[in-house]
Order: sequence, then C-alpha cells, then structure tokens
Amino acid sequence: MLHGAWAGWAGAVARSLGGAHAAPRVRARAALLADCSTGEVLYAQDPHAAVAPASITKLMTLRLALRALREGDLAWEEEVTVSERAAAHHPDFRGASCMDLRAGDRVAVGDLLKGVAVPSACDAAMALAERLSGSAAAFVEQMNAEARRLGMRHTRFVDPHGLSAANRTTAGDLLLLARRYVQEEPEALVRLHSLPCFVFGGRVLRATNLLLGRYPGVDGLKTGFLDEAGYHQITTAVRDGRRLIGIVLGTASKRARRDESAALLDLGFRRLAT
Repeated sequence: MLHGAWAGWAGAVARSLGGAHAAPRVRARAALLADCSTGEVLYAQDPHAAVAPASITKLMTLRLALRALREGDLAWEEEVTVSERAAAHHPDFRGASCMDLRAGDRVAVGDLLKGVAVPSACDAAMALAERLSGSAAAFVEQMNAEARRLGMRHTRFVDPHGLSAANRTTAGDLLLLARRYVQEEPEALVRLHSLPCFVFGGRVLRATNLLLGRYPGVDGLKTGFLDEAGYHQITTAVRDGRRLIGIVLGTASKRARRDESAALLDLGFRRLAT
C-alpha cells in the first residue's frame, strides 16, 4: 500500500514519466536508475553530463568518515573541537544549511555525522574534514584520491561540503559512489540516512530527503542544491528484497526533485516486477 502523502503525488508522477506505455523522460538535467545488487542500469538520461554536485559532495565526506570509524581512527562518541573555519558564522556558510556550530564547541562525531546526513549541515562537514585530515585542503586531496580509486573519472572535488560550483561530477560517477557506499556502509542507512530528523542544541533538524516516510522503502540517501546547478537527489529504496538507486540532477525545485525521484523509483520497481 502507498502511504497517504505519496498517494497525492500519483498524478504528477505519472505525467512526469509519461505513463507505462510512453517513452519516459525525467524533468532533470541528468538521471540514472540502477539495481544496487547487480549494477544493471534500468534508466539513463545524459549520465555523463558534467554538473556541480552541490551537497551530494557530502556523500564522499561521509564515506571517508565512516571508513575512519570502521578502521578505528575515529569514534562515534569522540568529541571534535569546532574551529573558526568550521563555525556556522564563517562567511563561506552564509545562507547554507548548518547546525549552528560555534568556534570552540565540542561536538560528538555521531552528531556531526547526523548533521551531514540529515539536514546536510555544511559546518558539520567542515568539522569532520578538519578532524580527519587536519585541513579542508588535505581532506579534499583524500576525497579526490578516493574518487579515482572508485573509478569516478569525471569527478573533481574542491571542498568537503559542495558549496563551490567548481566541484564537478556526473550521474554515472555518482552511481559508482552511491552503490559502493550502500554496499559497504549498510548500517549508515539505519543510523543516519533513514532518520527523518534529529535534535541538536534544542533544535529539531529535519531531513532534506522529502521521500523519507512517504515513499515505501526509501531509506536514503543524499540531496543537494546550488543556484548554478539546480536541485539534486540520490535516492535508495528497497522493495521485495530488491534495492534501487535513483539519481536526478538539476531539477527546478524541491518539489520537482521529490516527484522526479519518486517517478524514477516507480519506473524501476515496475520493470523489476515484470
């Protein structure tokens, strides 16, 4: 059964992909849909178009932080001291999503991870980057090295949070990242990405993924937005034991990002059922 909130979107979703018998077209700059376990691509639309990933950049930041946790170089309960550069009042973060961290605050790694994954906090991403590598520049080198290791040949990161339009990637490269992320960090979907919100400093910080709790089976993964690039989303969802990864890049609004992501999943689950 579809959740009540999702039922109201059915008309928009059907129009978006043109129904079951028409050639689908996602209203986005690029789109990609794949079976997570096999890697089979179920839908592709300009998968090699270069875009600024915006806050989807933070998925690589999370990957490196979670790997450090697994390897014992970081602890969930460890407290990180927030620098001036990572504080929410830093000029680079003006207008960006933040946890409102202040210089000198001591914040648990677990809260920083939730801040990055749930409300997409830029100050939390910077605090993690500095803790892991000593500086944002050194962390970005690690991000790019990991991108090369994963085969993300069309990706270049310049910051840990995605606020710069100089970051570059493609839907195809993001599929490589998302698939490895989900396969290697399944616990992150439970502890981080499936959270609709979390409380920090007396504030309720809500998830940017508008499909959580509304589209059956959705449990991740990451959104992003820049004026120069539009609205992006990578979505993961499970149904009948099959997990899909859907990517839409460059939609016109939050609502369009939500609806196009849902439409892409609908298409994939219909194809898996046939």
